[in-house]
Amino acid sequence: MKIEKLDKIIIILFLLAFFAIVGGHIRRQNYNPEKELSAKERNKLINVEVVGEVNDPGKVRVAKGSKVYDAIYAAGGITEYADVSKIKTDIAVKENTRIIVPRIGGNSGIQVNINTADATELIAIPGIGETLANNIIDYRTKNGKFATPEDIVKVKGIGEKTYEKIKKYIITEETEK
Repeated sequence: MKIEKLDKIIIILFLLAFFAIVGGHIRRQNYNPEKELSAKERNKLINVEVVGEVNDPGKVRVAKGSKVYDAIYAAGGITEYADVSKIKTDIAVKENTRIIVPRIGGNSGIQVNINTADATELIAIPGIGETLANNIIDYRTKNGKFATPEDIVKVKGIGEKTYEKIKKYIITEETEK
């Protein structure tokens, strides 16, 4: 059986595409952006945990000032089941932020440490606006750290009803372990 010229071209193009895809996958697995950074630049990286519907869940390192979407990208991007409509992706992340990318139909998002979060991070919690964020910070400044997430009900404007709505989004050092 004689292979036509067009058939040869199609086979060659197919093989090139195949090797390009496989090579890109191998290169991505072995790529470590930190190897290309100087020691000074590595000191500007922070640790963020990204879990849920991402391709490579776990701890990632991103530059200070990075946004939630940068951390998700560093964790390999979202899966086909991710519901990014439940995440505020343009919020800046801080050291040891934990981001939960929810599954479609799920109800997660970002988890915020209420003992270390600034107003911007607190506002990222569904149901917490600027006033409540400032009340949380004021309470924390006057009374010290929250021992448990439940202690947030001691903040002016946050009762049991609000706590029930936000409890899945908040953590303290004790609940991180």
